[in-house]
Amino acid sequence: MDSMSLKNQLRALYGADHKSSLTEAMSRVLTAGDIERKVEKGQVSYILTSQGWSKLHEKIPVLKFQSHKWDKLWRIIIFDIPECNRGTRQALRSKLIKLGFGQWQRSVYVTPFPLEGEISAYLQNHNLFPQAVCFTAKRTSLGDDKSLASQIWDLANINEKYIEIVNEIEYFGRQGKDGPTVNELWCKYKETLERDPHLPIELLPERWAANEARRRILMLTQHYAIA
Repeated sequence: MDSMSLKNQLRALYGADHKSSLTEAMSRVLTAGDIERKVEKGQVSYILTSQGWSKLHEKIPVLKFQSHKWDKLWRIIIFDIPECNRGTRQALRSKLIKLGFGQWQRSVYVTPFPLEGEISAYLQNHNLFPQAVCFTAKRTSLGDDKSLASQIWDLANINEKYIEIVNEIEYFGRQGKDGPTVNELWCKYKETLERDPHLPIELLPERWAANEARRRILMLTQHYAIA
């Protein structure tokens, strides 16, 4: 991994909105041992160590599943926690959202990722059973998984945002003062990235524009300072 690609990944993952804040973001999140510096034939490059990757996976747990083929199983959390334990209920919701679960109904959250072990440990450590239970299920013949995912995470809206970013970058500079700045485009991309559940490719709609938006925004930020 070259230094520029690493920097852009860190900028996206750790919230640095401009180049001058990248060092601050790296210092805030990554400590000694997370990044390894290599020099080959006079060229300096940086790679994440196993410890660094572990921290990335801790911040965005679903990253570790990106290269895996989906097993077509849904992990479903159902809970009924009384109002007198509102804090516990909200803490569970926050945990599920952090793990990438989507809200299907008010007290029903789902994910396509194999997080049963992690969520079961959380339920056990907080004595939440039987107020909260975790199931693994496969969809029956009714409906389809893509439609379910699109409904839960509003993928059509997220994809529209990615397409808008692609189009705005394509015409960047042609609109004069009326067009968005590089910083505005970057912030819009980062907001969309944070909404993106990073689902398996099997659940994404046709012509999913995330990769194209990522390619174009990284090219843009390499050529222009984000102020």
